[in-house]
Amino acid sequence: MPGERRAGPGRTRPIRRGGVSCTEIRGVPDARVPILVKGTTSVPAPRKYPDELRVRAVREVRATGRPVAHVAKGLGIREEALRGWVRQAEADAGERDGRLSTAGLDELKQLRAENAALRWANEILKAASVFCAQGIDRSRTRPCR
Repeated sequence: MPGERRAGPGRTRPIRRGGVSCTEIRGVPDARVPILVKGTTSVPAPRKYPDELRVRAVREVRATGRPVAHVAKGLGIREEALRGWVRQAEADAGERDGRLSTAGLDELKQLRAENAALRWANEILKAASVFCAQGIDRSRTRPCR
């Protein structure tokens, strides 16, 4: 195939030309594509359940007081998925301690990505300073008189 190279018997791996990801080309991070750091190529899996179903299921659990298992079975949702959505909705409403709200989680994710980018830039600057320091010929340098 044109965009792939053989990585072993019968296996292929994608080629990254120039180490540039699609988010780096546009300059603005896309919500659907994570910022790629140091050549990683992972993309999150698509959501299994639509947002409307999530909202409806959480509303039904909180409004009717029915057990999560009953609502999940009625809507065809996994119990643990619905239980997590209800916990997150309670955290967003300020009813649950010990769990960040959605806004807090988004901010934490953004700060972690920024921290990773800054660490990467710091590593590049350290390598550049070592390279520049090696370029100075110490035998020709003399103190000024």
